[in-house]
Amino acid sequence: GFLTQKQAERLKELKVRRYNHNLETSRSKFPEICTTHTYDDRLETLEIARKAGLELCTGGIIGLGETRKQRLELALELDRIKPEEVTINILVAIPGTPLELQSTISIPEIIRIFAVLRFLLPNSIIKISGGREKILTDSGEGLLQSGANGIITSGYLTMGGNESSRDLKMIKKIGLEA
Repeated sequence: GFLTQKQAERLKELKVRRYNHNLETSRSKFPEICTTHTYDDRLETLEIARKAGLELCTGGIIGLGETRKQRLELALELDRIKPEEVTINILVAIPGTPLELQSTISIPEIIRIFAVLRFLLPNSIIKISGGREKILTDSGEGLLQSGANGIITSGYLTMGGNESSRDLKMIKKIGLEA
């Protein structure tokens, strides 16, 4: 959610280390996706959290119908912010939602954005999050080899995920440590 400076400072006092607040998409795509607040509102919350001394976790959703240029726009905004952690979700079109007819983003495009993020943010944790089990045939092996160095496992806000044991097996299979 959104923060005031006082709330952010209170979180810091309570020993909260990192605050998650996703940008959702690029500035140019944002008005098509969200009508309740502005992109600048989201940026302001991140600035408030950082000013209070909190580390940042932010990212977005890919596959919303954005262009490759808009994905790069999001990546460059993340590079400007330099968050400690980036979370990238992959849209799964769900019947009955506004994006139910959205075509699925291609696996090569998904791999490209993770590679670009790794290039731009070599010191950030870049996590694969929601949608990977439904969209990726390998549940993330390719992304862990192309730039991601973190995953969220066992479930998300709107859908289930892989069992953590399955993800650990995948990580070991490609020669990484968990």
